[in-house]
Amino acid sequence: MAIFSSPNKRFAMYPSVNASYLGRGESSERAISNTKSSIVQIMVEKGYTPVPLSDSPDFIIGFGLGVESKITDDEIFDKAGMVVGLSTEGINQKKFQKGTALVAVFSPGNKEPRWRVLAQGMSHMKKSDGARKENIHTLLTSMLSPIPQAGKALP
Repeated sequence: MAIFSSPNKRFAMYPSVNASYLGRGESSERAISNTKSSIVQIMVEKGYTPVPLSDSPDFIIGFGLGVESKITDDEIFDKAGMVVGLSTEGINQKKFQKGTALVAVFSPGNKEPRWRVLAQGMSHMKKSDGARKENIHTLLTSMLSPIPQAGKALP
């Protein structure tokens, strides 16, 4: 993961979500906002510095979010090139939906990601905003755990 090696410490977030398959509405906008702010917070805690895209960052982070009613596993494979397929057999579809989160890191000027991680899980559709925000942060902390502290060599 040379993209994270020293001196590459400055990152930018894509100005918009790379892909959102959540539907429309306030709850979707909050999920996108919470995801973006959690990614920035986690990266800052690792010692990286957020900069505007116009400041020539060392790398760029993008993300995508989706629920199964808006994007299928086959569509995820076609778009992200990653195999998914968490079974929903026996799940109460009125209470839970399969959710997918993708985080990708790009070198400036490249359309193909240098590093990416995808997670799927069951999302409780009636959770409070605070619980959703906490769950998003916990998930992203786990997803971004392979990224080393800024300036540190990989083991």
